[in-house]
Parts: sequence; structure tokens; C-alpha cells
Amino acid sequence: MMEYFRDIDNDRLYVTVGTMGMYAIYRLSDDGCKWEYLAPGCKSWDRIHQKIYRAGRVIKTDPEEIGILLPELPDVKQEIEKVSGADPVPALNYPLTRRALKSRKNMMLTLFFVLREDVNETAFGDGKYCYPHRVFREKEAAQKFIANAGEEWVRFHLRMITLSLEEDRFIFPVFEKLEFDHHSPADILNRFESMLKESESSHRTW
Repeated sequence: MMEYFRDIDNDRLYVTVGTMGMYAIYRLSDDGCKWEYLAPGCKSWDRIHQKIYRAGRVIKTDPEEIGILLPELPDVKQEIEKVSGADPVPALNYPLTRRALKSRKNMMLTLFFVLREDVNETAFGDGKYCYPHRVFREKEAAQKFIANAGEEWVRFHLRMITLSLEEDRFIFPVFEKLEFDHHSPADILNRFESMLKESESSHRTW
């Protein structure tokens, strides 16, 4: 199932593949010579997906009535094969996280992280976007942070990730990511590694 849409803000053309673009969204390039593949879940896909299905800032159109010769659409199956979800991440880049994981008997570590949503952007902007904000070792600490945040026009969301060490790579048996979330395992690892560095530095100071 494919549907064509014209953006009423900038006149760009989009093609959605699958129900509500679940497989892909294609965007016509500026020069009109090729279709740009937007993988489901990426920031550009999410922004355009919300523009089409949430904000209604498009006009559904028939490709035969567009009035220009359109390039041939790529094979979406080949594009999907290039994209994977929570891929393994080299542990070499995160020495403190690797050490923390190796110190555990089961070689697994569960982290809880908080995503931040700008409610103004959700209500009046381009759509809903939830970005990584803080990471915690304990669920209770994450929940307490959310309960006490008290930040106006901001909504927080709690997610979970489980890390495991396989040879010299982190793998992720659990990786929570919902619609409108914008984070990868590397985003969470970067924040956790920074947290461990700060903790180690403060202990050295004392």
C-alpha cells in the first residue's frame, strides 16, 4: 500500500509505504531526481509522519495528477534490510560501563532512563518528540526524579534498557522505545558512561 502526499508548507512530495507509513516514507529530493528513504523511527520519518497523520499539514494526491515526471521508487525491501534496531555496540568505547557489567555475576545490567518531552512543541509545534534526559541505575530513583521535577511545560517518560556483554560488544536483550521516542542504545550508553566518569572523578577528589 502506497500513498502520495504534498506538503502544504513547502510543496514537498512524500510517499508512505504500508499502513500509515509503517514500512517507510520516501521524500522527493530538492532537485526532483530521486526519492530519499526515511527509515521508520528516525527523526525525519517521525517529523513527516506526524505532519501527515497527526497535524494534517499535507494534501493527499494522485501521482498521475502531479504534473511532473517522477523518478522510480526504490525497492523498499532492500532499504529495510539496511536498517536494524538495537544493534550491538562496541564495548571498547565505554570502558567504565564495561567494567561495571563485568563486575556483575550474570554479566547483565538494567538501566532506567528518562525522556523529556516539550509539551509546547507537542501541542503547537511540529509534533511530539521525546529525547533522552537522565539515566539511573534504580527505577525508584528515576520515578522520584520525575515526581519531583516540577518543570513547567515538560512531560517526562520512563524507559528501560538491559545491557549484556557478548565478547567485546554490548547487546540489548531489553530496549524500550515507543512511538515518538528518539533514542538509541548509544545515547543511553553515552550518558551512563559520563555518569560513571563523574562519580569516579568525585571519589578521586575526596
